[in-house]
Amino acid sequence: MKLVIRSEKTAMPSASPEEVGVLLYSGGERGPGGLAIARNYVDEVARLGAPVPQVALDFLTICLGVVAADTFVPRNDAADGWAREFELDVALGDPEPWRELVADLERAFAFLSGDSWSLSFTDGGQDAPKPRRRRKRNRVLDLRDRDSACLFSGGLDSTIGAIDLIAGGRAPLLVSSAGRLDKQAQTAVRRHVGALAPQFALNPAPTTPRGFTRDVSMRTRSLGFIGLGVVAASAVAADVGRTSIDLVIPENGPISLNAPLTSRRIGSLSTRTTHPYLLRALQELLDSVGAPVKLGNPYQFATKGEMVAGCKDSAALSTAAGSTISCGKLQRKAIQCGKCVPCIFRRAAFHHAGIADTTKKGYRYKDLCRALSEPTGRDDVLAMMIACSNGRRTPLRRAVMLGGPLPEDAATRDLMVDVSRRGLGEVASFLRSQGLKC
Repeated sequence: MKLVIRSEKTAMPSASPEEVGVLLYSGGERGPGGLAIARNYVDEVARLGAPVPQVALDFLTICLGVVAADTFVPRNDAADGWAREFELDVALGDPEPWRELVADLERAFAFLSGDSWSLSFTDGGQDAPKPRRRRKRNRVLDLRDRDSACLFSGGLDSTIGAIDLIAGGRAPLLVSSAGRLDKQAQTAVRRHVGALAPQFALNPAPTTPRGFTRDVSMRTRSLGFIGLGVVAASAVAADVGRTSIDLVIPENGPISLNAPLTSRRIGSLSTRTTHPYLLRALQELLDSVGAPVKLGNPYQFATKGEMVAGCKDSAALSTAAGSTISCGKLQRKAIQCGKCVPCIFRRAAFHHAGIADTTKKGYRYKDLCRALSEPTGRDDVLAMMIACSNGRRTPLRRAVMLGGPLPEDAATRDLMVDVSRRGLGEVASFLRSQGLKC
Protein backbone atom coordinates (compact mmCIF):
# COMPACT_ATOMS: atom_id res chain seq x y z
CA MET A 1 0.00 0.00 0.00
CA LYS A 2 1.38 3.42 -0.96
CA LEU A 3 0.67 6.39 1.30
CA VAL A 4 1.50 9.96 0.35
CA ILE A 5 2.00 12.24 3.36
CA ARG A 6 1.69 15.97 2.64
CA SER A 7 1.13 19.15 4.62
CA GLU A 8 -0.64 21.03 1.82
CA LYS A 9 -3.85 19.88 0.20
CA THR A 10 -2.77 21.14 -3.22
CA ALA A 11 0.14 18.68 -3.16
CA MET A 12 -2.08 15.69 -2.46
CA PRO A 13 -2.75 12.97 -5.04
CA SER A 14 -6.28 12.21 -6.17
CA ALA A 15 -7.99 9.53 -4.12
CA SER A 16 -7.45 6.06 -5.58
CA PRO A 17 -7.33 2.43 -4.36
CA GLU A 18 -3.60 2.22 -5.18
CA GLU A 19 -2.49 5.42 -3.43
CA VAL A 20 -3.76 6.88 -0.16
CA GLY A 21 -3.21 10.54 0.67
CA VAL A 22 -2.93 11.75 4.27
CA LEU A 23 -2.90 15.42 5.19
CA LEU A 24 -0.70 16.55 8.10
CA TYR A 25 -0.80 19.84 10.05
CA SER A 26 -3.86 20.88 8.07
CA GLY A 27 -6.02 22.84 10.50
CA GLY A 28 -9.58 21.93 9.59
CA GLU A 29 -8.82 20.43 6.17
CA ARG A 30 -8.65 16.77 5.18
CA GLY A 31 -7.03 14.89 2.34
CA PRO A 32 -8.98 13.86 -0.80
CA GLY A 33 -10.01 10.62 0.87
CA GLY A 34 -10.93 12.36 4.12
CA LEU A 35 -7.77 11.31 6.00
CA ALA A 36 -5.84 13.69 8.25
CA ILE A 37 -3.73 13.60 11.40
CA ALA A 38 -2.15 16.09 13.82
CA ARG A 39 -4.16 18.92 12.35
CA ASN A 40 -3.36 21.55 15.01
CA TYR A 41 0.27 20.60 15.70
CA VAL A 42 2.09 23.43 13.91
CA ASP A 43 0.26 26.23 15.70
CA GLU A 44 0.79 24.48 19.03
CA VAL A 45 4.51 23.96 18.35
CA ALA A 46 4.76 27.71 17.77
CA ARG A 47 3.32 28.19 21.27
CA LEU A 48 6.43 26.59 22.73
CA GLY A 49 7.83 30.09 22.32
CA ALA A 50 11.26 28.89 21.20
CA PRO A 51 12.73 27.97 17.81
CA VAL A 52 12.48 24.31 16.87
CA PRO A 53 15.21 22.91 14.59
CA GLN A 54 13.95 21.75 11.21
CA VAL A 55 15.42 18.28 11.79
CA ALA A 56 13.25 17.93 14.92
CA LEU A 57 10.04 18.88 13.12
CA ASP A 58 10.92 16.63 10.19
CA PHE A 59 11.53 13.75 12.60
CA LEU A 60 8.05 14.34 14.03
CA THR A 61 6.64 14.44 10.49
CA ILE A 62 8.24 11.07 9.67
CA CYS A 63 6.93 9.59 12.92
CA LEU A 64 3.41 10.85 12.26
CA GLY A 65 3.52 9.46 8.72
CA VAL A 66 4.29 6.02 10.17
CA VAL A 67 1.51 6.39 12.75
CA ALA A 68 -0.90 7.39 9.98
CA ALA A 69 -0.03 4.34 7.90
CA ASP A 70 -0.36 2.06 10.92
CA THR A 71 -3.75 3.60 11.75
CA PHE A 72 -5.35 3.93 8.33
CA VAL A 73 -4.40 0.55 6.83
CA PRO A 74 -6.02 -2.38 8.70
CA ARG A 75 -3.86 -5.45 9.30
CA ASN A 76 -6.73 -7.56 7.99
CA ASP A 77 -5.79 -6.26 4.54
CA ALA A 78 -2.38 -7.97 4.76
CA ALA A 79 -1.86 -11.34 3.07
CA ASP A 80 -1.20 -13.03 6.42
CA GLY A 81 -3.63 -10.85 8.38
CA TRP A 82 -0.80 -9.03 10.19
CA ALA A 83 2.37 -7.87 8.38
CA ARG A 84 1.62 -5.15 5.84
CA GLU A 85 3.84 -3.77 3.07
CA PHE A 86 4.05 0.02 3.12
CA GLU A 87 5.43 2.46 0.59
CA LEU A 88 5.56 5.80 2.38
CA ASP A 89 6.24 9.05 0.47
CA VAL A 90 6.69 11.89 2.98
CA ALA A 91 7.19 15.58 2.22
CA LEU A 92 9.70 17.21 4.61
CA GLY A 93 10.88 20.76 5.14
CA ASP A 94 14.46 19.61 4.53
CA PRO A 95 14.58 16.02 3.29
CA GLU A 96 18.32 15.90 2.52
CA PRO A 97 19.63 14.86 5.98
CA TRP A 98 17.17 11.97 6.09
CA ARG A 99 17.71 10.45 2.66
CA GLU A 100 20.92 8.69 3.60
CA LEU A 101 19.22 7.31 6.73
CA VAL A 102 16.33 5.62 4.92
CA ALA A 103 17.58 2.06 5.52
CA ASP A 104 18.06 2.74 9.25
CA LEU A 105 14.59 4.25 9.55
CA GLU A 106 13.00 1.33 7.69
CA ARG A 107 14.76 -1.16 9.97
CA ALA A 108 13.64 0.63 13.15
CA PHE A 109 10.03 0.90 12.00
CA ALA A 110 9.93 -2.74 10.91
CA PHE A 111 11.13 -3.78 14.36
CA LEU A 112 8.43 -1.67 16.01
CA SER A 113 5.44 -2.63 13.88
CA GLY A 114 6.33 -5.95 12.23
CA ASP A 115 5.56 -4.47 8.81
CA SER A 116 7.72 -3.92 5.73
CA TRP A 117 8.54 -0.25 5.12
CA SER A 118 9.84 1.49 2.01
CA LEU A 119 10.42 5.20 2.65
CA SER A 120 11.07 8.14 0.35
CA PHE A 121 11.31 11.84 1.15
CA THR A 122 10.52 14.82 -1.00
CA ASP A 123 10.67 18.62 -0.73
CA GLY A 124 7.71 20.83 0.07
CA GLY A 125 6.96 19.68 3.59
CA GLN A 126 6.13 21.75 6.63
CA ASP A 127 8.75 24.28 7.72
CA ALA A 128 9.44 24.70 11.42
CA PRO A 129 7.07 27.44 12.58
CA LYS A 130 8.19 30.80 13.85
CA PRO A 131 7.84 30.80 17.66
CA ARG A 132 5.11 32.90 19.21
CA ARG A 133 6.27 35.80 21.35
CA ARG A 134 5.47 35.79 25.04
CA ARG A 135 2.60 38.21 25.45
CA LYS A 136 -0.35 38.28 27.80
CA ARG A 137 -2.77 37.42 25.02
CA ASN A 138 -0.66 34.55 23.71
CA ARG A 139 -0.81 31.16 25.40
CA VAL A 140 2.92 30.51 25.26
CA LEU A 141 4.85 28.13 27.50
CA ASP A 142 7.64 29.55 29.59
CA LEU A 143 10.62 27.22 29.12
CA ARG A 144 13.30 29.47 30.52
CA ASP A 145 13.94 27.46 33.72
CA ARG A 146 13.43 23.98 32.22
CA ASP A 147 16.35 21.56 32.14
CA SER A 148 14.74 18.44 30.65
CA ALA A 149 11.62 17.00 29.05
CA CYS A 150 9.67 13.98 30.25
CA LEU A 151 7.04 11.95 28.43
CA PHE A 152 3.92 12.08 30.59
CA SER A 153 1.02 9.84 29.63
CA GLY A 154 -0.89 9.87 32.90
CA GLY A 155 0.15 6.27 33.51
CA LEU A 156 1.77 5.00 36.68
CA ASP A 157 5.31 4.81 35.29
CA SER A 158 5.31 8.29 33.74
CA THR A 159 3.82 9.72 36.92
CA ILE A 160 6.65 8.23 38.97
CA GLY A 161 9.11 9.53 36.37
CA ALA A 162 7.78 13.08 36.76
CA ILE A 163 7.69 12.85 40.55
CA ASP A 164 11.26 11.54 40.74
CA LEU A 165 12.60 14.26 38.44
CA ILE A 166 10.95 17.04 40.44
CA ALA A 167 11.89 15.51 43.80
CA GLY A 168 15.47 15.20 42.55
CA GLY A 169 15.67 18.91 41.81
CA ARG A 170 15.12 18.71 38.04
CA ALA A 171 12.76 21.02 36.16
CA PRO A 172 11.10 19.00 33.38
CA LEU A 173 8.70 20.04 30.67
CA LEU A 174 5.99 17.38 30.70
CA VAL A 175 5.15 16.20 27.18
CA SER A 176 1.85 14.45 26.54
CA SER A 177 -0.01 12.88 23.66
CA ALA A 178 -3.49 13.46 24.94
CA GLY A 179 -6.63 11.74 23.75
CA ARG A 180 -9.81 12.40 25.71
CA LEU A 181 -9.30 9.70 28.35
CA ASP A 182 -5.54 10.34 28.49
CA LYS A 183 -6.17 14.03 29.09
CA GLN A 184 -8.60 13.30 31.92
CA ALA A 185 -6.00 11.15 33.67
CA GLN A 186 -3.21 13.67 33.09
CA THR A 187 -5.31 16.52 34.48
CA ALA A 188 -6.25 14.51 37.57
CA VAL A 189 -2.65 13.45 38.22
CA ARG A 190 -1.23 16.93 37.77
CA ARG A 191 -3.46 18.20 40.58
CA HIS A 192 -1.20 16.22 42.91
CA VAL A 193 2.08 16.00 41.02
CA GLY A 194 4.19 18.59 39.29
CA ALA A 195 1.52 21.27 39.26
CA LEU A 196 4.28 23.82 38.69
CA ALA A 197 5.79 21.88 35.78
CA PRO A 198 4.47 23.15 32.42
CA GLN A 199 2.81 20.60 30.16
CA PHE A 200 2.95 20.45 26.38
CA ALA A 201 0.00 18.28 25.36
CA LEU A 202 -1.29 17.56 21.86
CA ASN A 203 -3.77 15.08 20.44
CA PRO A 204 -2.85 13.55 17.04
CA ALA A 205 -6.59 12.88 16.51
CA PRO A 206 -6.50 10.77 13.34
CA THR A 207 -9.47 11.83 11.22
CA THR A 208 -11.34 9.50 8.89
CA PRO A 209 -14.58 9.63 6.90
CA ARG A 210 -17.65 8.00 8.41
CA GLY A 211 -17.61 4.22 8.12
CA PHE A 212 -13.84 4.03 7.65
CA THR A 213 -12.17 1.06 9.36
CA ARG A 214 -9.04 1.85 11.37
CA ASP A 215 -6.48 -0.62 12.63
CA VAL A 216 -6.58 -1.03 16.40
CA SER A 217 -3.26 -2.78 17.11
CA MET A 218 -1.52 0.61 17.44
CA ARG A 219 2.03 -0.78 17.45
CA THR A 220 3.52 2.59 16.42
CA ARG A 221 1.49 4.91 18.63
CA SER A 222 4.47 5.66 20.88
CA LEU A 223 6.48 6.83 17.88
CA GLY A 224 4.30 9.93 17.54
CA PHE A 225 4.70 10.48 21.29
CA ILE A 226 8.51 10.28 21.07
CA GLY A 227 8.51 12.56 18.01
CA LEU A 228 6.52 15.14 19.94
CA GLY A 229 8.98 14.79 22.83
CA VAL A 230 11.92 15.42 20.49
CA VAL A 231 10.30 18.64 19.24
CA ALA A 232 9.58 19.82 22.79
CA ALA A 233 13.05 18.93 24.09
CA SER A 234 14.65 20.71 21.12
CA ALA A 235 12.66 23.84 21.97
CA VAL A 236 13.89 23.66 25.58
CA ALA A 237 17.48 23.31 24.34
CA ALA A 238 17.08 26.40 22.15
CA ASP A 239 15.39 28.44 24.89
CA VAL A 240 17.97 27.74 27.59
CA GLY A 241 20.99 27.69 25.28
CA ARG A 242 21.97 24.05 25.76
CA THR A 243 23.52 21.77 23.14
CA SER A 244 21.70 18.72 24.54
CA ILE A 245 18.55 18.12 26.59
CA ASP A 246 17.42 14.87 28.22
CA LEU A 247 14.13 13.42 27.01
CA VAL A 248 13.14 11.04 29.80
CA ILE A 249 10.96 8.09 28.76
CA PRO A 250 9.86 6.41 32.01
CA GLU A 251 9.04 2.72 31.59
CA ASN A 252 9.70 -0.22 33.86
CA GLY A 253 12.20 -2.78 32.61
CA PRO A 254 9.94 -5.83 32.12
CA ILE A 255 7.39 -3.89 30.06
CA SER A 256 10.16 -2.12 28.12
CA LEU A 257 11.77 -5.44 27.18
CA ASN A 258 8.33 -7.07 26.85
CA ALA A 259 9.58 -10.61 26.50
CA PRO A 260 6.82 -12.66 24.84
CA LEU A 261 4.71 -14.31 27.52
CA THR A 262 3.99 -17.34 25.37
CA SER A 263 5.12 -18.73 22.01
CA ARG A 264 2.03 -17.15 20.43
CA ARG A 265 3.22 -13.63 21.28
CA ILE A 266 6.61 -13.56 19.57
CA GLY A 267 7.79 -10.61 17.49
CA SER A 268 5.57 -7.58 16.92
CA LEU A 269 2.62 -9.52 18.35
CA SER A 270 4.17 -8.27 21.61
CA THR A 271 4.52 -4.47 21.80
CA ARG A 272 7.99 -2.94 21.53
CA THR A 273 7.27 0.73 22.15
CA THR A 274 10.21 1.45 24.50
CA HIS A 275 12.46 -1.52 23.84
CA PRO A 276 16.13 -0.53 24.37
CA TYR A 277 16.98 -1.59 20.81
CA LEU A 278 14.38 0.83 19.40
CA LEU A 279 15.45 3.70 21.67
CA ARG A 280 19.08 3.12 20.74
CA ALA A 281 18.20 3.07 17.02
CA LEU A 282 16.22 6.30 17.32
CA GLN A 283 19.05 7.95 19.26
CA GLU A 284 21.54 7.07 16.54
CA LEU A 285 19.21 8.62 13.96
CA LEU A 286 18.83 11.80 16.02
CA ASP A 287 22.59 12.02 16.51
CA SER A 288 23.11 11.61 12.77
CA VAL A 289 21.01 14.69 11.98
CA GLY A 290 22.30 16.75 14.91
CA ALA A 291 19.12 16.89 17.00
CA PRO A 292 19.96 18.25 20.50
CA VAL A 293 18.13 15.46 22.35
CA LYS A 294 19.25 12.50 24.46
CA LEU A 295 16.67 9.74 24.92
CA GLY A 296 16.82 7.84 28.19
CA ASN A 297 14.84 5.42 30.32
CA PRO A 298 16.16 5.62 33.91
CA TYR A 299 14.03 2.62 34.92
CA GLN A 300 15.36 0.11 32.41
CA PHE A 301 16.61 -2.11 35.24
CA ALA A 302 13.72 -1.59 37.67
CA THR A 303 10.45 -3.49 37.93
CA LYS A 304 7.18 -1.63 38.23
CA GLY A 305 6.91 -2.69 41.86
CA GLU A 306 10.41 -1.39 42.53
CA MET A 307 9.47 1.91 40.90
CA VAL A 308 6.45 2.24 43.18
CA ALA A 309 8.38 1.26 46.31
CA GLY A 310 11.37 3.46 45.46
CA CYS A 311 9.52 6.63 44.40
CA LYS A 312 11.37 9.67 45.75
CA ASP A 313 8.16 11.33 47.01
CA SER A 314 5.88 8.64 48.41
CA ALA A 315 3.37 11.19 49.65
CA ALA A 316 2.91 12.67 46.18
CA LEU A 317 2.62 9.20 44.67
CA SER A 318 0.04 8.06 47.22
CA THR A 319 -2.26 10.95 46.28
CA ALA A 320 -1.69 10.66 42.54
CA ALA A 321 -1.50 6.90 41.92
CA GLY A 322 -5.23 6.29 42.08
CA SER A 323 -5.84 8.67 39.18
CA THR A 324 -3.25 7.08 36.88
CA ILE A 325 -4.29 4.79 34.03
CA SER A 326 -2.43 1.67 32.94
CA CYS A 327 -5.17 -0.32 31.19
CA GLY A 328 -4.63 -1.42 27.61
CA LYS A 329 -8.35 -1.98 27.10
CA LEU A 330 -9.87 1.15 28.57
CA GLN A 331 -13.47 1.81 27.59
CA ARG A 332 -15.53 4.97 27.45
CA LYS A 333 -16.47 4.86 31.13
CA ALA A 334 -12.73 4.95 31.95
CA ILE A 335 -12.92 1.89 34.18
CA GLN A 336 -9.71 -0.13 33.94
CA CYS A 337 -10.28 -3.79 33.18
CA GLY A 338 -7.91 -5.24 35.78
CA LYS A 339 -7.12 -8.34 33.68
CA CYS A 340 -5.01 -7.15 30.73
CA VAL A 341 -1.22 -7.40 30.88
CA PRO A 342 -0.65 -3.73 31.82
CA CYS A 343 -3.35 -3.92 34.52
CA ILE A 344 -1.88 -7.11 35.99
CA PHE A 345 1.60 -5.56 36.14
CA ARG A 346 0.05 -2.47 37.77
CA ARG A 347 -1.81 -4.45 40.41
CA ALA A 348 1.25 -6.61 41.05
CA ALA A 349 3.34 -3.46 41.59
CA PHE A 350 1.07 -2.19 44.36
CA HIS A 351 1.02 -5.68 45.88
CA HIS A 352 4.83 -5.89 45.82
CA ALA A 353 5.29 -2.43 47.32
CA GLY A 354 2.73 -3.08 50.07
CA ILE A 355 0.80 0.02 49.04
CA ALA A 356 -2.98 0.14 48.87
CA ASP A 357 -4.32 0.13 45.32
CA THR A 358 -6.62 3.17 45.32
CA THR A 359 -7.41 3.09 41.61
CA LYS A 360 -10.43 5.31 41.03
CA LYS A 361 -13.54 3.39 39.98
CA GLY A 362 -11.66 0.17 40.73
CA TYR A 363 -11.40 -2.57 38.11
CA ARG A 364 -14.05 -4.29 36.01
CA TYR A 365 -12.42 -7.58 36.97
CA LYS A 366 -11.15 -7.16 40.49
CA ASP A 367 -11.38 -10.93 40.92
CA LEU A 368 -9.13 -12.60 38.37
CA CYS A 369 -10.65 -16.00 39.11
CA ARG A 370 -13.87 -14.65 37.62
CA ALA A 371 -11.97 -13.41 34.58
CA LEU A 372 -10.34 -16.82 34.18
CA SER A 373 -13.72 -18.57 34.32
CA GLU A 374 -15.03 -16.70 31.29
CA PRO A 375 -14.28 -18.31 27.89
CA THR A 376 -13.69 -14.97 26.17
CA GLY A 377 -11.30 -12.27 27.28
CA ARG A 378 -9.14 -14.43 29.54
CA ASP A 379 -6.11 -14.76 27.25
CA ASP A 380 -3.93 -12.26 29.12
CA VAL A 381 -4.56 -13.89 32.50
CA LEU A 382 -3.71 -17.32 31.08
CA ALA A 383 -0.61 -15.95 29.36
CA MET A 384 0.61 -14.38 32.60
CA MET A 385 0.04 -17.64 34.47
CA ILE A 386 2.01 -19.60 31.86
CA ALA A 387 4.84 -17.05 31.86
CA CYS A 388 5.09 -17.18 35.65
CA SER A 389 4.93 -20.92 35.93
CA ASN A 390 8.05 -23.01 36.40
CA GLY A 391 6.99 -25.15 33.49
CA ARG A 392 7.11 -22.46 30.79
CA ARG A 393 8.39 -23.94 27.55
CA THR A 394 10.70 -21.04 26.67
CA PRO A 395 13.47 -20.29 29.21
CA LEU A 396 13.33 -16.67 30.35
CA ARG A 397 16.70 -15.70 28.85
CA ARG A 398 15.56 -17.00 25.48
CA ALA A 399 12.22 -15.18 25.82
CA VAL A 400 13.95 -11.87 26.58
CA MET A 401 16.17 -12.32 23.52
CA LEU A 402 13.11 -13.06 21.39
CA GLY A 403 11.70 -9.68 22.44
CA GLY A 404 14.40 -7.91 20.47
CA PRO A 405 18.17 -7.51 20.05
CA LEU A 406 20.00 -6.90 23.33
CA PRO A 407 23.27 -5.00 23.92
CA GLU A 408 26.48 -6.90 23.24
CA ASP A 409 27.72 -6.38 26.79
CA ALA A 410 27.07 -9.62 28.69
CA ALA A 411 26.65 -7.89 32.06
CA THR A 412 23.95 -5.59 30.64
CA ARG A 413 22.13 -8.55 29.10
CA ASP A 414 22.22 -10.32 32.46
CA LEU A 415 20.68 -7.26 34.13
CA MET A 416 17.88 -7.25 31.57
CA VAL A 417 17.11 -10.93 32.09
CA ASP A 418 17.19 -10.44 35.84
CA VAL A 419 14.77 -7.50 35.83
CA SER A 420 12.38 -9.56 33.70
CA ARG A 421 12.68 -12.41 36.22
CA ARG A 422 11.94 -10.08 39.15
CA GLY A 423 8.99 -8.58 37.31
CA LEU A 424 7.46 -12.00 36.70
CA GLY A 425 8.12 -12.78 40.35
CA GLU A 426 6.02 -9.78 41.36
CA VAL A 427 3.22 -10.92 39.05
CA ALA A 428 3.39 -14.52 40.32
CA SER A 429 3.08 -13.33 43.93
CA PHE A 430 0.05 -11.21 43.03
CA LEU A 431 -1.63 -14.00 41.05
CA ARG A 432 -1.19 -16.37 43.97
CA SER A 433 -2.81 -13.76 46.23
CA GLN A 434 -5.78 -13.93 43.85
CA GLY A 435 -5.99 -17.70 44.30
CA LEU A 436 -4.44 -18.58 40.94
CA LYS A 437 -1.80 -21.24 40.49
CA CYS A 438 1.42 -20.34 38.72
